[in-house]
Amino acid sequence: GKITRVMIVGGGYDMCYENPQFKLSASNSSTDYPDTSCDNKAQADGNAVYIIDAKTGARLWWSSNTGSNSNNTDMKHSIVSRISTLDRDGDGLVDHLYFGDLGGQGFRVDLNNAATGADASAKKGNFAKRVVRLFNEHATDGVSPRFYEMPSFSIHDSDNGYVAAVAFSSGNRSS
Repeated sequence: GKITRVMIVGGGYDMCYENPQFKLSASNSSTDYPDTSCDNKAQADGNAVYIIDAKTGARLWWSSNTGSNSNNTDMKHSIVSRISTLDRDGDGLVDHLYFGDLGGQGFRVDLNNAATGADASAKKGNFAKRVVRLFNEHATDGVSPRFYEMPSFSIHDSDNGYVAAVAFSSGNRSS
């Protein structure tokens, strides 16, 4: 099959996160900061990951909470970091994507590089085997951690074989 050079990017930043107390689907009636469009918002802007053809700029695949090639209903918060990639089998092609969001969640996308022709273009959902939420530190009361940086990935040799570790670092840059 044809190998395509791509860019893998998060959806971007929703200015509602400038409010340190911002929560989705919550009435922020005590404040209009940054503006009233943030009140009762069901999903944040930028709640997606895109794979884009680096030469043409064409969107090849994307994932979000709804309407995408590979939906995950938990993807409702802005994804602002670089996306961590892993070539698990050493064939020069990305097999997994790792990223966090501004709602305290971490995700993994498992890609199917064997999807070619009709599988890869007409049925883009076949390109990604699954989009999985790895963990959920979203706080229903209080402020959730925010993941502005891409996760780091490492593999360690142990007595029981290899162990993979994915590390997420949180912070609140808007404050």
